[in-house]
Amino acid sequence: MTRILSVIDRGNATGKRNYCIILLVVRCGIRTGDVSSLKLENFNWEQGYIEFVQHKTSVPNRLPLPEDVGLAIIDYLQHGRPLTNDPHVFVKHIMPHDKMKCLTQIFYNYLVKAGIKKDERFRHGLHSLRHTLATRLLEEDVPLEVISSVLGHASPESVKPYLRINVDKLRVCALQGQEGNENE
Repeated sequence: MTRILSVIDRGNATGKRNYCIILLVVRCGIRTGDVSSLKLENFNWEQGYIEFVQHKTSVPNRLPLPEDVGLAIIDYLQHGRPLTNDPHVFVKHIMPHDKMKCLTQIFYNYLVKAGIKKDERFRHGLHSLRHTLATRLLEEDVPLEVISSVLGHASPESVKPYLRINVDKLRVCALQGQEGNENE
């Protein structure tokens, strides 16, 4: 993921915006529809979180706002976002400056620029980065309940399709399952 983020030119307004969008998905796991719907009111800068109602599930979600994401968004708001009355954080940089709707092409453009061939892992565009986040959190021993919450899922069971097979973690799960059977 670092390769994709590194090819984004943050010296211009569009690059600042696109960097924020991809970083939000990479670091926070927010669905692209929710990213495009974010408004300034969704950010609590003092307490460091993002709060929004998920478009897909209509369930409220509150996520910590990583410092690097917050700083990138502030940079975009101060030095990149066009003047507009549109309440959405991420707006088109051509007239009319209103809500962005399709974010997938942004990701594909930077994938090519980074010299990464589009393969099966990226067939879902930006959404594939949610898989990457879930896998990273699992590798950091974050409980499934927390990963589920970060991804905005109602149940830890719904996280399983996002998780790549991790043999070491599967062994631990198998051992924990055996311990449970011994205690019955």
